[in-house]
Parts: sequence; structure tokens; C-alpha cells
Amino acid sequence: KPPQWRVELRKALKFERVVPDFASIGAVRSGTTSLSDYIFQHPCVALPLAKEISLGGNVYHMSSQMPSGKAMRKINSRYGMALTGFGFPVVPSLTFPSLASAVAPDMKIVVVLRDPVERAYAHWRWDEMRMRKFRSDKLWRKYPSFDDIIRLELSSITHGGPSVSTDTGAMCGGYLQHGVYVDFMKQLYAHYKRQQVLVLKSEDLFENTAQVIAQTYKFLNLPEYTPAKITTINSVPAGYYQYNTAAEMREFFKPL
Repeated sequence: KPPQWRVELRKALKFERVVPDFASIGAVRSGTTSLSDYIFQHPCVALPLAKEISLGGNVYHMSSQMPSGKAMRKINSRYGMALTGFGFPVVPSLTFPSLASAVAPDMKIVVVLRDPVERAYAHWRWDEMRMRKFRSDKLWRKYPSFDDIIRLELSSITHGGPSVSTDTGAMCGGYLQHGVYVDFMKQLYAHYKRQQVLVLKSEDLFENTAQVIAQTYKFLNLPEYTPAKITTINSVPAGYYQYNTAAEMREFFKPL
């Protein structure tokens, strides 16, 4: 019996799996799903087998999740061009740029980033919603609130200590650390030219969707196209946190 990597290689070669032309990425709870869905609506874009392509394992595993050359040729013959890519809330993983550039050094990167304070609270609310069936157990009855978690994280990381662990995200620390974008962007620009990267603000995506999507299509060299308006994806109930917590977070994220 051949080893698994050889089986995967044969599959990739058989179906002519292609290299991604773009990646639509961002921080968790920043609109990455909405942005990817708008990009994938374009008729010139071939859909991957999964929106969130894993860069773990090996290149054959990754390529097996991409469209086949046959699928790309079919779209190209019908619309005059064909692109493919993937979306992933991978920010602020410092290893992503090096892994991605090893496979697709010429692809374009669309990065959507959100106000880190609002992002942190949305992240926590998302985790709470996903974990509420467990939070009802008495084991969790003393689990810290958002305000307490932020103060724990602030106290610890400002003294070089460990952070809290989020239930979702890029697994790069806690709710505050998921909003520290600068080191990720430095790594991204170390592996990709600036003209290969488009940085978007979540607030613009939410408030001026048509304009931002048109800008994204243009950046990807896609023909003009009007996508269908999509409803808010992966929304969570609104909530509130203390004013002092917001002030402390603003101070933490203040540029040096």
C-alpha cells in the first residue's frame, strides 16, 4: 500500500489542482466570511472545495482542496478569465505569510481588519454564543465576564505573562492579542509586495459594501459585476461592556 502522501499527490496530479490566485483573509469577527462570499459570487471565480483552506499538513493536502484545471478552463471559456482563491480569518498568525508564499508567492492578498476594541468584544460574544450550552454547567458559573477577562489579559501580557485562550480564532493568544495587527502586517509585507496586498476596513465593508466590493474586484483584475446583496452572516446578539474597559482597551491599542 503506497504512503498517504503519494496517494494525495496522485489525486492532485490526476485532477490538475491549481494554485490559488488570491486569499481573502482577516481577523476573526471582521467580516471575512461576508467578503469571501462576495468575491466568490463573481462568475469568473472558481470555488474551492472549502472556503477555509488549511495550510497545515503538506502541499498535496492543500492543493486537493483547490479547483481542478478542468473547472478553471470551463469558467475561462465561458467568461474569458478564471481565478480561484480561498478565505480564512487567519490574522494575526505570524506563520501564515511564510506558509502561503511557499505555495503561491504571486497571489494577491485581500486583508480586512476591524477596530480592535469592537473586534475583541464581538469575538468574545461569538465564543459565548457557541459555548452557551456548556456555560450553563455549574463548572462555568464563576467564569470571568468580558470585562474581567480583558483586565486579566491586560494585567498578564503587559508584564510578559501568558494570555487567556479564545475558543475560536487564529489561536494566537487572547481577545486583545487577536487585535494586534502590526506584526502580522510586517510579516505579510516581508513575503509579498505591497502592490499584491489590499487592506480594507471592516467598517467600510459593512457601511459601503458596493463600493468596497467594486474596489476588491478591481484589485483582483476581475470584470465589473454587481453581486447580490447578502444578509449579515454569523451575527451575534448585541451586548454591552463597561466604559472603563473600553478606555483601557483603547489605551492598550494606542499607536506607540
